Amino acid sequence: MAKIPRNEQETIISLDVETDEWMFYSNYPVHIRKWRDKIIPTREEFYSDGTVKMLDGIINGSAAVYGKRTMTDEQRKELSERMKALHQ
Repeated sequence: MAKIPRNEQETIISLDVETDEWMFYSNYPVHIRKWRDKIIPTREEFYSDGTVKMLDGIINGSAAVYGKRTMTDEQRKELSERMKALHQ
């Protein structure tokens, strides 16, 4: 069972404007695990051990991309205090 080389792994998310559907294709295991429950599969391939090799389908809902979050020192301190309170 030869795994796909890391430099050949990819994830593609695209919008079909005519049907207003987000299409998903990935052979990158991290993204397959992350997106699997959000995809209506049209095609899947598996390795002999049962792990998913490739997932292709339609995203159930929509796709969004967020920029990296930057916080001020004050925001970071406030978040830290909230997390400490939750864990006590």
